[in-house]
Amino acid sequence: MIEMNLMRVQFTQLFRRNENGALTPLSPVNINGIVFGPGVSFGPGVVFGGVNLFDFVNDAIEADQINGVWVIRGFYKNQ
Repeated sequence: MIEMNLMRVQFTQLFRRNENGALTPLSPVNINGIVFGPGVSFGPGVVFGGVNLFDFVNDAIEADQINGVWVIRGFYKNQ
């Protein structure tokens, strides 16, 4: 069994916005079983594991890290 150590991290700790407006992960991430990492850039409307990350660029992320991969478990919507 893998123990989860959930953390609240800022979106900008896991993703960078590029000059062209696209997002790029700063380290490997896993969203609902879809794993991708640095070198992958994507624009608005691209969905990973059912999640459009552009919907959460100003929010915090609930995640844990397993073997160097950030596993995104949820989002904290800023009000």
